[in-house]
Amino acid sequence: MLSPKFVAVCSLAMVTVVGGAVAALAPMQGAPAKAPAKGPPAKATAAKATPATPAAPPAVAPVDHTDPETIRVYLVPMGQDIDISEIDPDARVEELAEVDCCGQLGTDIPGLNEGGRASLYEEIIDDIKLQKPDLIVYELYSSDLGTKYHLGANKERSEMGLFEDDPMRRMVHKLREETGYDDAHQIMWVRDSIGFGSLLALSWPQMYMSSTARLGGLMRVMERAFPDDPQVKAKFREAFVAISNGFLQQGGYPLELGIAMMRPEKQLSARWDGRKIVWLNDTTGLWVVDDTDKDVANFTADRAEELGLCDGIADDLDELMFQLGHRHWVQVNGDGKETVRKYIIDWRKAYLRCEGLLRDYQEHQGNASGDEALKYLGLAKAALEKIKNYMERYPAVATRLRMEHGLDMLGLDGMIGRLGEQIRGIRSNRGNSGGGGGGGGSGHGLGR
Repeated sequence: MLSPKFVAVCSLAMVTVVGGAVAALAPMQGAPAKAPAKGPPAKATAAKATPATPAAPPAVAPVDHTDPETIRVYLVPMGQDIDISEIDPDARVEELAEVDCCGQLGTDIPGLNEGGRASLYEEIIDDIKLQKPDLIVYELYSSDLGTKYHLGANKERSEMGLFEDDPMRRMVHKLREETGYDDAHQIMWVRDSIGFGSLLALSWPQMYMSSTARLGGLMRVMERAFPDDPQVKAKFREAFVAISNGFLQQGGYPLELGIAMMRPEKQLSARWDGRKIVWLNDTTGLWVVDDTDKDVANFTADRAEELGLCDGIADDLDELMFQLGHRHWVQVNGDGKETVRKYIIDWRKAYLRCEGLLRDYQEHQGNASGDEALKYLGLAKAALEKIKNYMERYPAVATRLRMEHGLDMLGLDGMIGRLGEQIRGIRSNRGNSGGGGGGGGSGHGLGR
């Protein structure tokens, strides 16, 4: 790009010496220079030129957010890339390296349960109806396999996604059907998806991926076909593959694709019928995706785009909007990004508090003997009641406690009830005897 100063200098009258004569060439844009006049040499004189004033650069009009051509975009994160130190400032270095993002299906990405508290995405649906954006973008971060291979790519089991098909199906249905937007105005943008989260990715017809995104990990569906009896196991397998394929059907993807992504013994290739791609559970297609019986089909962003599985690759919202053909767009203020971020940080902090309260409970139980039995039993009961409050407030906390400690609401209520009986018994004995020591703790462990 030429600088304004350089252009100004070049705009001056140009002087060329021809055979000792000086010929002035006037600036001509797009026209040839005029030839010097014939005749005797003219007397050389110094050419006087007045510097031209550089033209001001054209003004760039700001984006008018009220312009009907400006697209208002509402971002709905499903999981989020959050630094774990924001949740646990005391986390060890190895823990910080282990957690790539917070996108556990079932906790960070909660489904919709019938009844009870409104879920995260029900709140977002209500906000979408209020904001009335032009386009909804679902941004998916959900990976059961880390990306930091030099540190060990496998995540802790507690961070791997949970597949509860009914709550998940209700969430997809409500987001797709009850926001009031058709498929042309809802976009799935996959930042990374390994595991059950890929069922979410494939639940929308329009899918874009970031350049480093992965799509796969659905062999985890086979974890649910656990019976030892081969015939029973085969029935379980068929049932769970069919349930999972229901999500792909929502997005308009064929059953052959889902089967190859879930069952390792199935192969996958593709051929084209005009502009339409046809998926095959064998290797007869023009493009072979999976030719083994040892692993399932998985996709990188490049391969997914080449096969038409995703509509394009975009690493940020600017790129995504460009690919969608939107030159003027604005992100809705107060969209789902901060709502999801706050939810994830809040429930994870609450879970850490519950783990501390469980330690307190066990310590108080150990101290509940002799003259101080009543005091420590009361403290143990108070710790459990605080845990119950967190479980009621955050279903994700209840899910994680059930996974990690075998503690559910029914078991917790039983523990609180038994402590209450012990406390009443000690008080009754003291009232009858006029004092004296109390009994020890109940001795019941967690989840009993």
